[in-house]
Amino acid sequence: SAFIPVYSENIKAGQIEMSQQILNQVLSRLIVFLFGLTMVICLFSWATSHFGWVDEPKWVNGLSLNSIVFPYVFLICVSAIMVGALNAHGKFFAGAFSPIILNLSMIGILAFCYFIMSWREARLVTALCFAVLVGGFFQMVWPWLQLKGSCDWEWRINFSSSPGMEKIRSLFVVGVFGAAVGQVNIMVSRFLAYSL
Repeated sequence: SAFIPVYSENIKAGQIEMSQQILNQVLSRLIVFLFGLTMVICLFSWATSHFGWVDEPKWVNGLSLNSIVFPYVFLICVSAIMVGALNAHGKFFAGAFSPIILNLSMIGILAFCYFIMSWREARLVTALCFAVLVGGFFQMVWPWLQLKGSCDWEWRINFSSSPGMEKIRSLFVVGVFGAAVGQVNIMVSRFLAYSL
């Protein structure tokens, strides 16, 4: 919500090079942040499930599976930024096709593991986690290739600042506070519901 208006504004003004610079600046920061967050959560989930910090089997299983599937957050967030950039260029196919990629990956891998490998229960659930990662990888690669092919985008790591990046930062801070209020409300409501 912070990136698209600034990116679109530059495209409408005919500043294609500036819009690509903004896309690279946002992606560079997002990739570093999400990579760090993913590593911390995956390691915490894995350690918690393997070192006996949690006793209840459902939590042990859930944390173990979370350590496998959480990198999907990294893949889909990077994909979302690129799909947003494509949408700003009037190209909507990659975003519309993205859920189909995920579903095909999950169905294909589950069917293979169930019917060919005869996996059941825990092994099948683990296979589903890996299927989500495979689908997420292709969900990220598809818009990446679309941007390179149809918009002449070149990926470059870019942590520099620009007026567009500053504008995105100011819009992002406001957006985070707005979204946080809704999320805190949902969390409190769920805790109240679970305690009844």
